[in-house]
Amino acid sequence: MEGAVAQTGSTGRPADEVAAAEALARRALGLDAVWCTAVGVGAVVGGGSIGRAVDLPAGVVRLAGAATLGWAAAVGVWSVAEGWEAGTRRVAAAKGAAVVALLGHAAVRGTRSGRVGIALVAGQAAGFAAAQVRALVVAGGAGPGGVISR
Repeated sequence: MEGAVAQTGSTGRPADEVAAAEALARRALGLDAVWCTAVGVGAVVGGGSIGRAVDLPAGVVRLAGAATLGWAAAVGVWSVAEGWEAGTRRVAAAKGAAVVALLGHAAVRGTRSGRVGIALVAGQAAGFAAAQVRALVVAGGAGPGGVISR
């Protein structure tokens, strides 16, 4: 078939679109892993100051930082794993949940600067989630059989 576009997978998307989506997803996951590492270290080291700003005990902030370091490791693994779609779906879903939880906390607790800080972290989480969802949509769409619905 002359002039036919190379297809990939069951979605029928052009191979170059899927490759570009995969590159975007892997780049977003890699950057997300680096960001989560920085945030986790910051929370572990600065748990007392952050805790006062967001009206949480320092131990809770440090525990959240340690959990974030574990999450960063998982995201880093998913950024290089063969099946990039599953990891990308997990991270995008977790980021969406984190945005809701962070904004909910910012609405009811903490100092003004703590609320602004929480809102900034929620914004970065939303940005990473948007890039990850975009990659999934480009790779196979959101419809039945697409990579988002699997």
